[in-house]
Amino acid sequence: MKRLHTLLLSNNHIGRIESTLGETLPSLSTLVLTNNRLVNLSDIDPLVGLPSLRNICLIDNTLTKRQNYRLYIIFKLPNLKVLDFRKIRPKERQDSEKLFGKPALPGPKDSGKGKAKVFVPGEGIPGVAQPATATTAANSIGMSVEQAQALRAAILAATSMDEVARLERALQSGHIPADIILPSSSSSSSSSSSSSSGSNGHTSGPDVDMKQV
Repeated sequence: MKRLHTLLLSNNHIGRIESTLGETLPSLSTLVLTNNRLVNLSDIDPLVGLPSLRNICLIDNTLTKRQNYRLYIIFKLPNLKVLDFRKIRPKERQDSEKLFGKPALPGPKDSGKGKAKVFVPGEGIPGVAQPATATTAANSIGMSVEQAQALRAAILAATSMDEVARLERALQSGHIPADIILPSSSSSSSSSSSSSSGSNGHTSGPDVDMKQV
């Protein structure tokens, strides 16, 4: 398997790629995964461990419909020459670098475990602030640490680039969207509910020892 150069895996219901693929197929240069079940852009991240990969086809996978699909693949697989039967142009590489930053080129023995640059939602998007820590955001725009943490959690859980951009703008401006649930709000609500139930139908008064009555 270490000498295998071409792998055709079309129509195989593949939805996940093993992170150890690079160790098993270090010489793989052409990979065809058309009509499978790869849904998210991050599903191809394990392929960074294939240093010889030059040609890949992902047509008819849901991830090809994701925003910035080609630019993300180019970012994660910088040695790639052809994507979906189309040669990668220098302009695409430049656009990819502007959007996601410089790619980390894998070494010949790089298995892709923890060495590839991690894609942070919203990172490098023109007009969108770079992700800040909760404390930094709180200090810079007067937002509470809890509010900043809630926004950062929502950004990491976002499923679309539009949602990431909206939340990043909110983090930058200090405005909390109505759909963000703050930890303090839920605890206050629970505390208030507890107080209400404790006083429902009774007035507070001195404790009475029922054994002495």
